[in-house]
Amino acid sequence: MSWPKHGTSITANAVDVIPSRNIPYEVLAINLRVWLEGVTHHVCLLAVASDPGFLEALFDRGEFILRTRFGLPQQTAAYGSAYQGSGGGGGLLVKVDDEVELYGAGSRIPGSTYDVRGFAPLPKRIGRFGKIVLFDGLSAWYRSIASGREYYEHLHWLAEQSEHCDAPLVAVGERLSFDVKDLLGRKAMYSYSHVGNVRRNNEDAALNSTVKILRGGRLEAYHVLAVADGVGGAGFGELASKIAIISAYGEILRELIEGDAADLGRVLGYAISTANQEVLREKGRRGEMGTTLTIAVAQQGRAFVGHVGDSRAYRVHGNGRVEQLTEDHKYVEELVKRGAITREQAKHHPQRNVITSALGMPSPRIDTLSTEAAALLLATDGLVDLVEDYEIEYTLQEEIKAGVMLPQRIGRKLVGMALRKGGYDNVSVSILTPLKAF
Repeated sequence: MSWPKHGTSITANAVDVIPSRNIPYEVLAINLRVWLEGVTHHVCLLAVASDPGFLEALFDRGEFILRTRFGLPQQTAAYGSAYQGSGGGGGLLVKVDDEVELYGAGSRIPGSTYDVRGFAPLPKRIGRFGKIVLFDGLSAWYRSIASGREYYEHLHWLAEQSEHCDAPLVAVGERLSFDVKDLLGRKAMYSYSHVGNVRRNNEDAALNSTVKILRGGRLEAYHVLAVADGVGGAGFGELASKIAIISAYGEILRELIEGDAADLGRVLGYAISTANQEVLREKGRRGEMGTTLTIAVAQQGRAFVGHVGDSRAYRVHGNGRVEQLTEDHKYVEELVKRGAITREQAKHHPQRNVITSALGMPSPRIDTLSTEAAALLLATDGLVDLVEDYEIEYTLQEEIKAGVMLPQRIGRKLVGMALRKGGYDNVSVSILTPLKAF
C-alpha cells in the first residue's frame, strides 16, 4: 500500500446526519450533483419529520421545487399538500445552486438546542463557496469554511452535543478541500458532461447523489449514479434526457423513502418505466424525442443497475480492469449475438448507431441487474464509441499507480481522451470509487 503520489487534495461535498436523543424523527438528506443541458447544478434537499407520512409529504414538496427550478413538467399540482392538517410536523430545506427555500410546519419539531455559536442564519441566497450548512427541521445556519478537516471537527463537536439535544441535525459541507488521507475508506463520486467538438447542443445528462435516510433510529446510505443521452430536434433531446434522469431519480428516492429498498432491481425497473411515461407524454405534446438511460444504486458493496439504450455501466475491479455490465440495445449488437458479424465489424457497420430500445418508445426493453461492485463507471456512447475498454483500463491503472483512484481526475481524463479522438458526440461519465491507498 502506498500513499497518493500526487493530487492529495480533493474538492468535494459531504452530507451527515446526527440523530436526536431517543426521539424517533425521520430524516432525509440528499446531496446531488447533476449536469443538465451542459450546466452543472448542486442540490441539497434536507427533510426532518415527526413521522414517515410527513417525511413523504416533505419530499413531495421538495421534488415539486426541483422540477420547477429545472423547468420540468409537474406530475401533480398538489405536491406535499395531502398531509397538511394531519398533525405531522417537520421542515424542509431545498438549495439549488445559490437559491435556498425553507418549508414546513414545525409543529412538533422543537427549536434547536445545539450550540451553533459562530454560525449565521442561512439566507435565501448564498454564494457557491466553501461552507457548512446545518438544518434541524425548523432553522438553518451556515458558516464559511474551506477545509474538509474543519468540517469534520465541527461534526465531532455537534455530535458531542447530540445526547443533550431533542432535534436531529443534518450537516452539509459544500466545495470543501479534503486531504485524501482523511477520506480513506469512504466513497467518492463524480459526474462530468462535455458538449464535444462537433455538436452545438449538449443532449446528455448525468448525475451523482448521496442519499441518507434515518428512520427507526437506523441510518441507511445509498449512492446513485446515472447518465442519459437524448435525441430529438429543436432542443427536445436535452429535454428528454433531463426528464428521464430527474424523473427516474425522483421515483427511486420515493421508493426508498417508503421503505421499498429490499428489491432495488424492481425499484429501478419501475423508476425507468415511470420516466418513459413522462418522456412519452412530452413527445406527444412537443414532437419527436427520446433518450437512453443507465442508472445505478450502490449500497454496502452491492450495485443495482437499470438500463435502456446504448449508454453503458461498467464494474471496475480493484486492479483497474473494467467489466461491461450492460448490453448495448443496438441493431449491430443483435447481429453480433447471431454471429452475422464480428465485434470488430460492428464498429464500422453503416448501421452501428441504430438503437433498438430507448425511452420515448411505447414498450422499450428495460434491463435490470445486480452485482457485487465497489466501483462503477457509467458512460454515454460519446465516450465508449471512441475510447476502447483497454484504454479505460490503462487510465484507471495509471491512477492506481499514483496511489489512489480519484473520480474527478479519472472522469476528466476519459472525457479528454474522447475529445482528442474527435469528440464527435456529447461525452458524459458518472463514476463511483472507494477512496483507498493502493
